[in-house]
Amino acid sequence: KIAAWCERRLIRDIYDIYFIFSILQEKPNLDVLKKRLSNLSINKGKKSSFTIQQFSEEITKFVHKLTQKDIFFKRLKNKLPKSANNSSF
Repeated sequence: KIAAWCERRLIRDIYDIYFIFSILQEKPNLDVLKKRLSNLSINKGKKSSFTIQQFSEEITKFVHKLTQKDIFFKRLKNKLPKSANNSSF
């Protein structure tokens, strides 16, 4: 899930990471995580990599920028009737 977030930057991945760490109290295998972060497909298949420190900085910036509006519209916008999509939420 951590590497998936690095590649896709989806809010649902943030929630999954939170759920896995906070609710299930699972911790990643650091060797597997380092390997996975070293071979990411970002930007139309271009290969990229992150260290664990870079990942930590990126996800922190991303989460701090999130607003309730971002979460609502990015997750629910396509599931609502058209009239609701045009509201000024």
